[in-house]
Amino acid sequence: MEIFRHHILVFKLLWSFDKDDKGYSEISIKRWDRLSFKWICKNRYMNLLKYWMSIHYDLCVELERTVLKKLPMSLDKYDERLDLYTPLINFSGLQYFLRYNTDFKMLTDIYENFNSYFQLAMKLVKSNNSKSYNVLEEACFSGNKQIVEFLVDKGFTHQIKHRLLNNACVSNNIETVDYVMTLDTFTITEVNQIFNGRSDKHAIKEDIVIHVYQKMSSQTEIIISIFTFRKFIRNNYMKLLNLILTEKYTFKTEEPEIIGYLSLLDETVQVGLEMFYFVQKHFSDIISGSMVITANRCSELVDLLGHDFELLAKYYPKNVPEYEAHKSQADAIKRNNLKTLQWLVAFEGPSKFNTGIIYDYALRGRDLDIIHFVSSKYIDKQIYEGERTKTINAIAQVGDIQVMKIIHDMGCEFTPEAMTIAARHGHLELVKFLKENRTEGCQPYTVAWCIQAGQTEVVDYLLENCLSFLDLKSIDPIKNACRLGDLPMLIKLLRYGFSIDTGAMDEAAAAYQLHIVDYLHQNRTEGCSPHAINQASFNGYIEIVRYLSEKRKEGCSHIAMDGAIQNGHMELLKYLHANRTEGCSHVGIDKAIANNQFETVRFVVENRRERWTERGIRYGLEKKNFKLVRYCLKNQPLEPTTELTTEIFKNTKLTNLFLFNLGLIEKQVIINRLKALNTSNTIDYDQVIFNSNLLDLPFPNLSNT
Repeated sequence: MEIFRHHILVFKLLWSFDKDDKGYSEISIKRWDRLSFKWICKNRYMNLLKYWMSIHYDLCVELERTVLKKLPMSLDKYDERLDLYTPLINFSGLQYFLRYNTDFKMLTDIYENFNSYFQLAMKLVKSNNSKSYNVLEEACFSGNKQIVEFLVDKGFTHQIKHRLLNNACVSNNIETVDYVMTLDTFTITEVNQIFNGRSDKHAIKEDIVIHVYQKMSSQTEIIISIFTFRKFIRNNYMKLLNLILTEKYTFKTEEPEIIGYLSLLDETVQVGLEMFYFVQKHFSDIISGSMVITANRCSELVDLLGHDFELLAKYYPKNVPEYEAHKSQADAIKRNNLKTLQWLVAFEGPSKFNTGIIYDYALRGRDLDIIHFVSSKYIDKQIYEGERTKTINAIAQVGDIQVMKIIHDMGCEFTPEAMTIAARHGHLELVKFLKENRTEGCQPYTVAWCIQAGQTEVVDYLLENCLSFLDLKSIDPIKNACRLGDLPMLIKLLRYGFSIDTGAMDEAAAAYQLHIVDYLHQNRTEGCSPHAINQASFNGYIEIVRYLSEKRKEGCSHIAMDGAIQNGHMELLKYLHANRTEGCSHVGIDKAIANNQFETVRFVVENRRERWTERGIRYGLEKKNFKLVRYCLKNQPLEPTTELTTEIFKNTKLTNLFLFNLGLIEKQVIINRLKALNTSNTIDYDQVIFNSNLLDLPFPNLSNT
């Protein structure tokens, strides 16, 4: 009950936390017994962290003071409380804790109880498996000035001042930014680099940028590049732009001045009308009234200005390349904006419209007014050859008969795929139209796909009217009907002469369709294959297995019992053991260990001779199924071989402590491996617990063992 309560509580906690305003669809859920310090911190569940650490703290401290100091031990002396042991903190998880924790008391509590982790981070220990990090720089992400001051008082320093200020700005806490700016000297070039380097999605808030510039202006001349100014436009920093112009900060551009200023208007079309008018007002005089949008922004300009064709004519460039003209026209068609399309055709001239690509977009848009307009302007009335099949198939998928009639009247070439797509999506009227007006028919396997999609009415029509196009030798239609348990459809397909083999009963057995299995057994002679019982056993369908075993002679293979063992189907395992002779193999037992199927593995141990391999033990260790692995080792001891330790080290670093506990790996083997993993020659292996690059589980007092 206690474990169950924890599961319910952690679920409620996860759904009650505010994760940076993210939607519920982005919240990550994890089993209680799989939670770790790093995972909780990385996902920013800081309230959960308090609860989780309070639950584990007493047990972990007790184990570290008693049981863990007596390592290595043996299976007989193994303390099962170690299965519940979870390291409260690790080196890599500390990085996320510093970044996302804003609770000063929790920081000081963890610092006092786990000071060694912070000390290791202060030494910037590096590993082949993970990069190091700077404690002070990571703490600036939190935006808690008190935390940053605390770490400075404890002797932590920054390594890269650019990163220090950047992280403080990202926190959007002005007090933290002010304090960080007292820790080092920053130039205006470094500040601009910080603001330029942020992506649009993770831009620093405008008030922080303004505050930093105002603070810097009292110390140095503020020089803003056109590149930086464009970035501010893109982020819609209207107040900041007004400040820059009001304070008359110096502009600098690496491009020719006219080109640099012209590019500003391009940025506005992705922001909004207010920014567009702002830039046009303040910079048009500089460029002598020649401010227009460059060709590659035409489409965005059309979308921004809408039906204001007078303004469009003012800023829309002349002699737009054909590709950009087509893009603007295509965007107008996609938005079903006929008036804008008409204006573009009139403004750019007929020469920029003579292409089948535009007709293709019009047909896919399915707006009849736009289709008729494009048709009146487009003399050839043919879809672009490279897109013809895609366009026809797209119309078939949505089942638009009116548009399909237009394409048909154009005399375009169709393929059988058009009717197949319409059939699979259940558009019966369109299927009838294509059958009555076209000669291509459908693809041979259309019926199989329609059965799978549940389009029964369409299947009936195809069988009655399009049988000559279908492949009666295909076994897929009947297999699909058997898998779905559709007995009337199965009988109908048999009447029309579709092929059938043992795969029909195999599919029905694997899908738990007992009535289909019974019908085929009573009325057909094809029978089944051993795969029927094998797959039914894998899925746990004991009624199917019992029926086939008692009424048919095909039998099964060891795969049947393997599937029952690895998936935990105990009743089915007992039935196979009592009534079948095929037995099982080590493959099924190995996978059962990986899946932590304790009961089925124990049944095999107590009732059968088959056993697992070292691979099964490795699987169990990788999944942390320690209790099951211990049970296996008690019943079949495993010698500490070089091959085993090599495999374990190659695939996981989480099981070394467990193997060492049982005496399967010697101390020197562990130390040699740690030395190989770490680049530093000064590591104190007594403190290896503090570096998750080496082990996520602690290894206290290793040198004294």
